[in-house]
Amino acid sequence: MKNRIYAGLLCVICMVIFSGCLSTLVFGRYQTVEFSTEPSGASIYDEDGLNIGITPVKIPLKRKRVQQLTIKKDGYHSAEIKMTRTINEKALPFFLLALASPDALIYNIFDIVGGGVFKKRQPIRHLTLQRLEADSTSSRSATIQSNIGESTN
Repeated sequence: MKNRIYAGLLCVICMVIFSGCLSTLVFGRYQTVEFSTEPSGASIYDEDGLNIGITPVKIPLKRKRVQQLTIKKDGYHSAEIKMTRTINEKALPFFLLALASPDALIYNIFDIVGGGVFKKRQPIRHLTLQRLEADSTSSRSATIQSNIGESTN
């Protein structure tokens, strides 16, 4: 009986000591975001102009960063979208558990820097691209028809 008490106590102590960075370990530094367009086959470019996918596609994006993406398709207006972040409410228990440890500040800093406490605001993006008119030379952006659902990440 005494050994079980010591084993339980040791488990609790280990949970508190090793609770740091749990948000980053559990949720990771990246979150998969699903992109689709009407019509499909549009290219997605990051801030550096690199093609990172063709719709429909799932792209892993860093949780911590705010990304500015451009969606382009021949014959259609391009669309600029900003992928913002928010606090991941599922990470809060891990964040608060780390406060029970004397090294809590260090652990929580690692979770903030690693991005584990964040999530993308819109994990599923659907855009309807507007067709270019033959006589139009203006560069209008596409309209975002809807942002669908929430992700489990």
